[in-house]
Amino acid sequence: MKGDSASTGVRDARINQFCKLPSKSNHTICGAFMMVVSREGSVGANEVMIYPELIYEQNFCLALSKVRGVFGTHDYSLSIDRQGMRIRVERSSGVFRYIRETEGKRVEKVLSSPYARILLHPVEPVNLPKKLTRLLEIEFDPVVMGPNSEKTFYLKFPIEIGIFLEEDGMRDVIDLVSIAPPKFSLYGNPRSGVITRYFRSNTYFDIPEVEPCLEGVLKLTVKNPLRENVEVSRVVLEGHSMMLYFGRFASMIAYLQIVNSQTGETYFMDEPLELGMERAIKLYKVRRMPVAGLERAIMIGGIEHSVFTMEWGLT
Repeated sequence: MKGDSASTGVRDARINQFCKLPSKSNHTICGAFMMVVSREGSVGANEVMIYPELIYEQNFCLALSKVRGVFGTHDYSLSIDRQGMRIRVERSSGVFRYIRETEGKRVEKVLSSPYARILLHPVEPVNLPKKLTRLLEIEFDPVVMGPNSEKTFYLKFPIEIGIFLEEDGMRDVIDLVSIAPPKFSLYGNPRSGVITRYFRSNTYFDIPEVEPCLEGVLKLTVKNPLRENVEVSRVVLEGHSMMLYFGRFASMIAYLQIVNSQTGETYFMDEPLELGMERAIKLYKVRRMPVAGLERAIMIGGIEHSVFTMEWGLT
């Protein structure tokens, strides 16, 4: 580490204070704090300063993920270039401009405040290119559920990113972007079925590696209380009920309760997939009218969960 002994002592004291590390510790602080990283000159109650020279052997992985990663809180030094998506803030003639470029499309907006922060969060992946549906359908490799059995596995889901401007406790969405090509499907019959955003995933039994700008990880637990085998190869999830978290990638946790060989019910749990993940901002703040006959609420552990009924098949 660089710097004189006096400045090093002050710096170490501040880091020890906020990160609760032993003096001169070389241990990583990953997971030590849920924090918002500030690259400004002051440290608030929920912030920690990042000094460029203060990188231990295993890095400040939780803190630096806020600066180097896609998701999290950024200042106007924001600059991201991933998978053909470029997001940055430029200053020209004293004016800050938010600029996003994807596949030849450019979005540019003037930011009047020089003090706001920019939040990039995964949002419910049912908004783009237009709000045609609020249902996400994931088809996956078939899993045969034995009688009275339960199985947990992992699927990938498409990512949509919400860009929010935060100032004085207020958050407003200024942009939505997705580089995952959207596909749509009809779940059910032509007369009474519903339109879904369609996504195809492999079935994984360990958390898969993903490109954070393209894919997230869904942990799905399937429960079969029946006395017969039931094959499952798709799950339909309702957008308003989604509980997204983010860290090094975006994630959700959901359950599929089999009712009979052709019907199941899906619902979400408000839990992070990995320690240290943060809850993403919900884009759907106001609940709209439910899909007729397909939604209801259940109580689990004293908490109400919205349930979507898959009445048009599990395969």
